[in-house]
Amino acid sequence: MKRAFFNYTGYGKTKLVLDYIKEHSDIKRVLIVSKNDIITESWPNEINKWEFPFSYTYITGKQTQKQKLERVYGSYDILGITPSLLGWFTENKFFKLTRKVIKYDLVIFDESDLFKNSQTQRFKNVKKWIAKIPNVFILTATPTPNTIEDLWSQIYLIDEPPYRLGKNISAFRREYGEEVKNGDRYLYYYLPAAVDAIREKVKDICEVNLVKPKGLYPQPRIRIIKINPDPETAKILAKLEKDYVVKIDEELVVASNYNKVLTKLQQIGNGFIYNDEGKPIYINDIKFRYIKQELEKATHPILVTYSFIPDKERLLSLPGAKMVTSEDEWNEDKIPLGVIYSNKAGLNLQKSRCEKIIWYSPTWDARAWEQTNSRVIRRGLDHRVTIEVLIVKGSIDDLIYERMKEKLKFMANTFKPLEKTKGDKGYL
Repeated sequence: MKRAFFNYTGYGKTKLVLDYIKEHSDIKRVLIVSKNDIITESWPNEINKWEFPFSYTYITGKQTQKQKLERVYGSYDILGITPSLLGWFTENKFFKLTRKVIKYDLVIFDESDLFKNSQTQRFKNVKKWIAKIPNVFILTATPTPNTIEDLWSQIYLIDEPPYRLGKNISAFRREYGEEVKNGDRYLYYYLPAAVDAIREKVKDICEVNLVKPKGLYPQPRIRIIKINPDPETAKILAKLEKDYVVKIDEELVVASNYNKVLTKLQQIGNGFIYNDEGKPIYINDIKFRYIKQELEKATHPILVTYSFIPDKERLLSLPGAKMVTSEDEWNEDKIPLGVIYSNKAGLNLQKSRCEKIIWYSPTWDARAWEQTNSRVIRRGLDHRVTIEVLIVKGSIDDLIYERMKEKLKFMANTFKPLEKTKGDKGYL
């Protein structure tokens, strides 16, 4: 069977798949492709939690060549692997001799939107052999984090000729897109009728439930914390946005194009800016002070996301602050201030008494927003959580947050429920 499971985080995609494996005796060997924390934390934890009778191991880039090969050749029911190792896995000499990948009965792409770009090497590596696998599942809560184009390569992983959405991304664009020239390149826009046609084409191989579950846990409260910059920071922000260049502590910082201006404006809002050598120049501590004040009055753990390394280093200087790398330590409320990267997924953190998630810096990435918040706000949560987004006026924090919300709205509209017909069984 080849199928997509586009279900909102917390609906139990992992257990659903494990149940399927247990019920089908013909599935002897399973390969899971996903991010490091998902294959090292989520899958083994779920297997142990529900006492599934499967042996499990994983390979990551931190292991030696010998360790990787021992695990690949070992007698395990399920092997986890990160996308960055797919080239090594499929091009290594042992694969050419034994065709090891083809011996897997089921391949699972957990967070399949990691493969949304058909031009990446990770997708090209998979494309060579995925059609030979009898069973393929793709799992994600964010199938279209940017545009409907994100869907093409994911569906390709589970499709067969004649391909529902075209044999390549060019065919997809010709069939459904509206081409618009933008400078030296072309952009493709997709009208609502095209999106509806795409959904209709793939509904037979997709199970979709992207509506946030109600009643399974208290719904979060979202607060936008608007912070006024100090006069010097406001001056720097205005100067850089206007002239693309600014002098800070006698050092000239130059942004060569508009995109770099946006990035540097975001950095300044966070309290620093990278110079031309890639070293941070610290400008203010306005967001940092807010976190410090919240920590001083907190009675329960706080989870703070970060986007830049200087932010991470600052946050970890606070008393009780620690990177969240273990479910157990966090869920036992042993970390007063948990620090987590803003695109973190895989950890189930809902058993702590955390009542506040703070976005130190808003994110452009709708997937990162959904996945990170749902580490805490998911099935098993028994209290309400407040999500705070720190916005420095005059920076681009507000623009980033608004753009991210637009992407969330697009995802919700793209996969809104279709009218069911007899025998649909809840599929898209």
